[in-house]
Amino acid sequence: MRSGFIVAIVGIVLVIAAVGVLVYFLNQATQIQETLTVPANGTEDYKITCEAGTYYMIHISADGNFTYELIDPAGNIVDNSTNASTYAVASVNATVSGDYTLRIHNMESTDITVDVLVMTEKDIMSLAMNMLGAVALCCVGLILAIVGFIVGLLQAKKQKQPVYQPPPPPPPSPPESGGGYQEV
Repeated sequence: MRSGFIVAIVGIVLVIAAVGVLVYFLNQATQIQETLTVPANGTEDYKITCEAGTYYMIHISADGNFTYELIDPAGNIVDNSTNASTYAVASVNATVSGDYTLRIHNMESTDITVDVLVMTEKDIMSLAMNMLGAVALCCVGLILAIVGFIVGLLQAKKQKQPVYQPPPPPPPSPPESGGGYQEV
């Protein structure tokens, strides 16, 4: 009876481990690199050192509306937003190495706080592979938990069933007497 439930417990442990791994990698991948305060109706620049031939995604979130421009080392705008929002993703496939400038324009009449997260394609692929591994581990854990519980329940049911024993034979009947008379 215990082997089925042991398999179920192993499955549950795997699910918990998978969730822990997923939370850990998501936390590592989404740590804010920089927090900026952009003055009311003002502009703030953030430098990003890029390597030629590398793809970058820059996540920008704020507590107020903003627009942005991403400027390469030569001064060319390589990405921008014209619609004010509280979240945006800038991206660039760096053609030259050097400092790129993320210029944030505050569209509010009060200061805003802006969080910037920069991820390379390597970071993104690493996150995707780790998430895939965590999901696979979770699936294996769920399968083991379900199979273990089913096996455990079947084993428990089997142990509780009485073993079939045929009914005892009837007692022998008394010899028949001839009515109390005996022939001589």
